[in-house]
Amino acid sequence: MTLARSRIPCKVPEIEPMKVAPVVWLTTGDCAKRLGVTSRLIARWIDTGRLLGFTLPATTARRVHPQVLADFEASEGFARAKGKYDERKSGR
Repeated sequence: MTLARSRIPCKVPEIEPMKVAPVVWLTTGDCAKRLGVTSRLIARWIDTGRLLGFTLPATTARRVHPQVLADFEASEGFARAKGKYDERKSGR
């Protein structure tokens, strides 16, 4: 006994692809300007794991997600204004 295929026409609804805004990854220079520190310090924080980021393959360029930087600012006591750093909150 074999099963016969259904001959009933079936319409598959068209599904639109999700529209997601592209993320603009921040460079070490972008992060440095926002925090009021040097780009080398940002690179060191990424390398040591203090700031979550990644290095582009076959380069020394690093990138940080904007939300990660915002969370880092809040946890480390950086004010939104450039160069305003709360030493008391960082524990140094």
